[in-house]
Amino acid sequence: MQYHIGYCNYYTDLPVQPPVEVDKIWTFTKTKTAFIITCSDVEVLNYLFKDSSESNCVTKWSGDIVEKIEFSSSHDTASDVYRAKPPCPAFTVYGSIQGSWNTSPAGTIAPIKCDATRILVGTATLICQENGSWSSDVPICYTIEWTAVQRSVKTPWDLERTTLQIKTGSTLGSNDQIYVMMYGSIYIGAVMVKFSSPMQYSISYCTSGYTDLPVQPPVAVDKIWTITKTETALI
Repeated sequence: MQYHIGYCNYYTDLPVQPPVEVDKIWTFTKTKTAFIITCSDVEVLNYLFKDSSESNCVTKWSGDIVEKIEFSSSHDTASDVYRAKPPCPAFTVYGSIQGSWNTSPAGTIAPIKCDATRILVGTATLICQENGSWSSDVPICYTIEWTAVQRSVKTPWDLERTTLQIKTGSTLGSNDQIYVMMYGSIYIGAVMVKFSSPMQYSISYCTSGYTDLPVQPPVAVDKIWTITKTETALI
């Protein structure tokens, strides 16, 4: 198989011959200095305009110049359908040094580092793949310092991977509540601890209302409650 780039070369064998399967996806990428062709994710050409022996190649092709395309009615007999190559979606990592990433083309590398008061749970480097998806789930930067509770604010938290600690000065018999609502793609339910006497708990869709804790906690005023979720239990 051969290629031809107007004003740069005449038909020349592709440096890498493409896969033999019938259905092929050809990807054309132009930078300011080169034209790159891949076939079914195999790079078959990386043509640098400056390497052309034709004097008009750099003049015609270099820079950010292409604004329209047209499939030739007299020459194009192979193209069936076309599309823009899907980019990877924008994302935000709250508490990270970088903050947010814009929509990105394939090959983009997104390093993620949390600020000094947080720890990263998940993959520290994401790569935009050819299919328009990132190589891993977006990580989360969790605070490792005590942070004032903001009620009615959804905070990213993967409870299966990161234990949640809550500090409270509420006392036995005050009827105060710890009431934490959990979300996946939709609302899952709430975990509740009630400072009644005896102290009670409730888990949405699991317990029939409040139930006495099997083990009553220490009487110290300042308590640190630790909530852990596995695939089969809540502790």
